[in-house]
Amino acid sequence: MQQFLDSLKVNDRVVTTGGIYGQITRLGEQSVQIQIADKVRIEVAKASIGGYQGQEPVQEPAGERASQ
Repeated sequence: MQQFLDSLKVNDRVVTTGGIYGQITRLGEQSVQIQIADKVRIEVAKASIGGYQGQEPVQEPAGERASQ
């Protein structure tokens, strides 16, 4: 998982473990800014990025993790 998070870069299209889709616009040490709509950007914890859009998740969604 850490290798995946370290490989993230600006313009990657990602999905968070909470199901939010967006494109990375800025990377920080602990957080990532993603654009989710035209002129709408949110800051999320880097650890909440679950995978790339359209690909198998690298990290399971939080709800599925808790039920196992």
